[in-house]
Amino acid sequence: MPLEPIPRHQDGYTDGEQAGYRTAFHLTVRPPSNSQGVVNLAGKLTRTQDTDDVDVWSATYDTSQALELGRYVVLAGLTLFDPNGNEVSQKAFVRDPLVRGSSNLTIAASGTSILKGALLTFSGLLDGAPVERQQVRLDFRSSGTNRWKKVATLRSSAEGALTARVRASHSGSWRFSFAGTTITAPSSSAATAVKVKNPGACTGVQGCRVVKRIDIDGDKIADQLGVVRRGDNAQFRVRTRDRLLIKTVPIACWPGDPYAGAGPIDGDPGAEIIFHYCAGANVVTENILSYYKGELFYLISPGGDGESANWKVQGAFNYFLGITRTVRKGITYVGLSQGERKASGLFEVNRDADGLMPLAG
Repeated sequence: MPLEPIPRHQDGYTDGEQAGYRTAFHLTVRPPSNSQGVVNLAGKLTRTQDTDDVDVWSATYDTSQALELGRYVVLAGLTLFDPNGNEVSQKAFVRDPLVRGSSNLTIAASGTSILKGALLTFSGLLDGAPVERQQVRLDFRSSGTNRWKKVATLRSSAEGALTARVRASHSGSWRFSFAGTTITAPSSSAATAVKVKNPGACTGVQGCRVVKRIDIDGDKIADQLGVVRRGDNAQFRVRTRDRLLIKTVPIACWPGDPYAGAGPIDGDPGAEIIFHYCAGANVVTENILSYYKGELFYLISPGGDGESANWKVQGAFNYFLGITRTVRKGITYVGLSQGERKASGLFEVNRDADGLMPLAG
């Protein structure tokens, strides 16, 4: 607060210019009329102008402590001490009114029951003066605990509106909290409870069954793998730690269960999903799904034009076709292995007939 100009007199109010004299700044607050006593505040006095006849001072003070609501009077002044430390006189400055007003916070969640990892939006309103660009915290308290933890910090709009978006991973309560200002008391919204559900890969899907628990997305946590067949299509469902991956694939000519297995193939973290695509007289065609950036993609097979997703295995009296996998210097390669029966009755094997195709590493 700016203070009234102080004319220079012989009393030494020149902040030490009179030899041996010193001044001390004091700042007190007189509480509302219905309260008793005086509140001492931390403050600082600064001389902002110095002329031959007048000193102009400015006082800053901190009222972030938990003052009561109501109207206060701030009293600032200087006390003069002589070289022996005796008080010579005091000079009181202007009385500065301070109003400690109330604030109010509201909060609303976009849902009270959501899937684990789903986006949750909170909206609210800060009511009280001032409300523009005020810093507000979004806090979370896990179910069964009493401790609130800060999740995010945001600022209110010009009208005091608040919006925050987070991904929920645990059930619990949420609130907005406001630390207050020098003229506005702190406040917290009522707590709003949100239940986080973690359903399985097949929850609510008729005919779906869980076939394996294995890490698919490469986070070293076992995921739940489910499969359901609908006519000429199969749907693979992977429940990871924070999401549900769904991939629907065609099954051209496979009459039975499409799931063949899951395991590491391409060399990247996480297992691949192998399923039956078609079966002929002596040929079985498989397809492979691999996780990449939040989705399941077809893994390209070796041989051919390098674009086919069909991994073929063939077995006949005079001929066979298989697939090889090898790792060299950290890089995973796959290739085709062919065998043909000769007149002698022995097979002549051509390993990696079309060369090796690198997958990952």
